[in-house]
Amino acid sequence: MTRDPTMRVVMTAYVTARDAGGGELMAVQAALRAFEKVAPGLPPLLARQRVLSLIAQARSKAPDWYWRNIAPVIQAYGRDHPNQ
Repeated sequence: MTRDPTMRVVMTAYVTARDAGGGELMAVQAALRAFEKVAPGLPPLLARQRVLSLIAQARSKAPDWYWRNIAPVIQAYGRDHPNQ
């Protein structure tokens, strides 16, 4: 998808959490923890803004990769999945 190591770390954490059955909140929290390891010291609001920006970029640049494995979650939980 990308050669940006920060993007790769953030998105791997995000999608791994989501693939494990976590909702959006859990996935973003995992991505934030991963981001803080590669970019420590950034104020929390700026870190969150950067992480959400990376997630949006991934969604638009590689939608097939971003949305992979999401169908089983929707089938299992429907629209009422926790943390969505």
